[in-house]
Amino acid sequence: MGVVIILILVSLLIYVTLSDDKKSPYRNYDDISKVERDDYFRKTTLRIRIKKNLSVYFKANFLNMITNMIIERHTEPWRAYHTMKHINSILDMLEDNAVVFSNRDVYGQLFLVAVYHDIVYKPWRKDNEKMSAELFKKHWTKYAKKSPNKNIIENFVYNCITQTKNHDGEKHLEHVFNSLDMSIISGTKEEVMLWEKEIAKEYSFIPYKIYKKHRLEFLEKFSQYGNIIKVIEYVKNTKSTNNPLLYFLNSYFKLYSHKISKFFTIDMDFDIDI
Repeated sequence: MGVVIILILVSLLIYVTLSDDKKSPYRNYDDISKVERDDYFRKTTLRIRIKKNLSVYFKANFLNMITNMIIERHTEPWRAYHTMKHINSILDMLEDNAVVFSNRDVYGQLFLVAVYHDIVYKPWRKDNEKMSAELFKKHWTKYAKKSPNKNIIENFVYNCITQTKNHDGEKHLEHVFNSLDMSIISGTKEEVMLWEKEIAKEYSFIPYKIYKKHRLEFLEKFSQYGNIIKVIEYVKNTKSTNNPLLYFLNSYFKLYSHKISKFFTIDMDFDIDI
């Protein structure tokens, strides 16, 4: 009986996925929710930002392709925290940093790091940072404009992305980016609690007991931040109400319903962090 129910759910998920692809959720503005509206405007804002800033580095005829990929990657169904909202937040802080913003070369390079550092994000993998850096390198090699500083920029962005795995960069600008990427740890109680719930959702394809163990190990590194203590207490006292199988099937089939065999390629030896 259990197998039959799972097969029915999978079939429904595939049907909904294929049906959703044929229509725009924004056809009638009055019919969409506030969440959908916020998502729509976030996409629009990010798209404008990306094209404007990447036009400095990339050839014009490839800007739409690169921009679309960045948007699509950050709206993958298994993402809850590592989304366009996170990218926009980093870019806001980047622009608010007067020292960085006044130096267009520095700002441009950190902008590249921001939009590419999570472009590959699959919670069940351990090499997201490496794969993100490799995708940037591929784009940079094929689509970037010629420049006397092209190799210097490539090396900085590549290395800055890879060091976000442990946030252990040694260069000043790597520290600058890490402070932006991890700014959530000094957020308000409401912000850090939302962050925790979003990270937990991204990892809800595994038993909460396993998530809790690894998550607490990560959070303890930042226990000096007042509101992180509240998150630690919350995680310790929380029991999962998620159904890992249903959540993972929903996320996975939403994008890969035509590649069902990949369901069996999950690496259960992963890192749980931000």
